Amino acid sequence: MEFVASVEGRGGRFGGDGAALRVRGLVVSIAKREESYIGSLRVEGSEGASDVREVHAGECAEVSEGLAVIAAITLGPQGRTGSGQSAVASEGTDQASTGAAVGKAQQQRPSEDAAAEPRLRGSAFGQDKTLEVAAGTMRFDGVAHYTLMVGGEFGFIPSVVLPRYDFVISRANFVTPPSAASRLVGQVLQVDLTWLGPATHTSGDLATRAYGTQAALRSCAGLTYDMDGLTLLGCAEFGLG
Repeated sequence: MEFVASVEGRGGRFGGDGAALRVRGLVVSIAKREESYIGSLRVEGSEGASDVREVHAGECAEVSEGLAVIAAITLGPQGRTGSGQSAVASEGTDQASTGAAVGKAQQQRPSEDAAAEPRLRGSAFGQDKTLEVAAGTMRFDGVAHYTLMVGGEFGFIPSVVLPRYDFVISRANFVTPPSAASRLVGQVLQVDLTWLGPATHTSGDLATRAYGTQAALRSCAGLTYDMDGLTLLGCAEFGLG
């Protein structure tokens, strides 16, 4: 009811003469995305459905105010609802008179750079098979990590430690809905290339020089995977050396 009152307070009429006679319904939704809000509005009229209009802002009230402005223009005397046409009047008197409220909401919209690099995190467990999302852009990301590790390895030869160098390539896939947090999709795949040694073992007059190589392919379940935090993987490995 507050949204209806806000629309009517800006000159929109849900009944009577004018554009309201051509409007069969307004589909309005507001959802939280990370630290901001995104609202969408679609007009269903006698000539078809309009394009989806979106408003982004840091506060829910600002998004609601922006959507109310769009709805008021649509339901005003000059409103248009035809298929493929914007629910907002083109640049003109009506937009100029109400643009301040929409402009206030748009000022809170995250920058393109921030939207281009969302925080990616997820888990292979505890996620629903289906997810209801609001209208908007679905984002798919493939994240690659390259890791170089240096250590030592010892085995059955007494007092011999082989230097070990590992180069690991890791790949994880994420999907980010328009109004929800990102989700890890499928397995995390890793390729591990290893070089061992060299090291020398001496026994009496006999000296043995040891070194080796190894290549491994891992399939990992992400117990937790956070681009900016903790990552835990459970892996199965097949390797040759």
